[in-house]
Amino acid sequence: MENLMIDGTTCTPKLNYAFANQVKKELSADGRDGFDVLVDGLLDEDPEQIVNAYYYALAYFKRSQPSRDKVVEALEDTIFADDDKTNAAYSDIIQSLHADNFLARKLTSFVKGYNKILDIMQKKLDSEKEGSDQYNKDQLGMEQLQTQLDKLNKVLQPGTPQLVTPEVPA
Repeated sequence: MENLMIDGTTCTPKLNYAFANQVKKELSADGRDGFDVLVDGLLDEDPEQIVNAYYYALAYFKRSQPSRDKVVEALEDTIFADDDKTNAAYSDIIQSLHADNFLARKLTSFVKGYNKILDIMQKKLDSEKEGSDQYNKDQLGMEQLQTQLDKLNKVLQPGTPQLVTPEVPA
């Protein structure tokens, strides 16, 4: 993750327990862990999750943590100013999460959770009539989950290009 210049101060994002604690507390929604929400959003290339990752990565500043607006301004001057940098940021953040021992375990837990869901959905699919509306919905859901896992696995491969979106062959 890139350093941000905020109010004349170089702010180095740190992915640590303070980051994980804020993400869990602030991004949890609908019974989902905030970390899972963040990772899913990064895999979906939601720019709001870049903002969240950088904002919470400055949690170690504690009371002097820059405001979300200041983080957005700094991101607009750097990462959001260029499409390639924005696209690369999604993978870069996930790889940075993976580089931290604690957060790498959170990523492993994320993958295990998705695999459990896929197993449950497959059992449900096996009990449904092929071609029914419910079967088709469940199959689509499984494909979407598998796509997320495939993106994550691709990003975490050594030497992976810094793009989350798979390239479409010409």
